[in-house]
Parts: sequence; structure tokens; C-alpha cells
Amino acid sequence: MPGRDEHASGHWAGEPQRRLGGAALALSAVARELEAESDRLSLWIPVLFGSGILAYFALSEEPRLLTAAALIMAAAGLILAGRGTGLGLMIGGAALALAAGFANAKLHTEMARAPVLAKEMRGVTVKGFVELYERRDKARARITLRVIALGDLPPAETPHRVRVTLSAAKATVESGEAVCCRFSGLPLTACLPRR
Repeated sequence: MPGRDEHASGHWAGEPQRRLGGAALALSAVARELEAESDRLSLWIPVLFGSGILAYFALSEEPRLLTAAALIMAAAGLILAGRGTGLGLMIGGAALALAAGFANAKLHTEMARAPVLAKEMRGVTVKGFVELYERRDKARARITLRVIALGDLPPAETPHRVRVTLSAAKATVESGEAVCCRFSGLPLTACLPRR
């Protein structure tokens, strides 16, 4: 039955070619559609950049700075690999916009990083300047201090600013005033630096 084997091998050999031909046709159709919309593709750059930022904040763990750099390099590699074809260049550009958004979010996070108190502190002496006085209600007030020294914490672990909640009757301070006080029974919590 040589005829049957020849027919079977011809059938199996032609199947991958048909699948490959179908994929090539689909890619060709996508490329034609993208070329027709080429004057409007630049409008997708902010969307892709924002999607990269969203991807960064959607992560459950803080990524390393090396991850952001690797994404940029991979996107640049895609651009170089696809520079001969319009579709490859568009895919590489889209990947670069996504990676740039991700890297931008990571860099902003790193620039704003500051020491943060792990828990509330009580019974510590704080030296600093009053940046903000907020009266919460008749009984309570909150002040934001730009810290010079906080207890016995080393400077590398000292937050830049702290918030102190205290009795409104005892809070007789104004913005810009230098203070040195001991907070024995009141909670002291760190706040992020304002820009």
C-alpha cells in the first residue's frame, strides 16, 4: 500500500503549511489595517504609557529597579528586531510605551521613598518645625512637624515629617515655629513628604 502512505504523508506535510499560511494571512491582514490607521496610531501612546503605570500599581509586590530597566531593554530589542517591517516596529513601539510607563512609575516611587515609622511611637522627644496646624474638632488638633530629631532614631531611619495628634487646648503653636517636645501618651505617626 505505497499509495496510501504517500497520501498520508502528503496530508500531514500539508497541514502545517496551511496553518502557517493562515497565520501569515492573519498577520498580513492586521498589518494592512494598522497601515490604514497609521496616522492615528500615535494617539495610542498615552494610553499604552498609562497602561504601563497601571501595570506597575497592580503588582502585589514592589518590583526591583532592574525589572523596569529590563522591560525598557526588551522593548528596545523588539524595535531593533522589527525595524525592517512596519508591524514589527509598531509592536516594538507599543512595548516601549508600556515599559516607559512602568519605569516612570517605578522611578517616581523611588524618588519619593522616605523612611517611615513601622509603628506608632509613644514617649519620645521630637525636635522640629511646625509645618501645619489642623484643628480637628473642639477637643483635638493635629500638627505636622518637619523633623530634625526623633528620639534616638539614627538620621537614616528618621522620617522627614511626622503628624502628632494632641489636645486642642495644649496645641498653642503656629506654622513655622520651632518645637522640642516629649509626647508621652499620644501617638506619633509618620506621614509622607509633601511636594
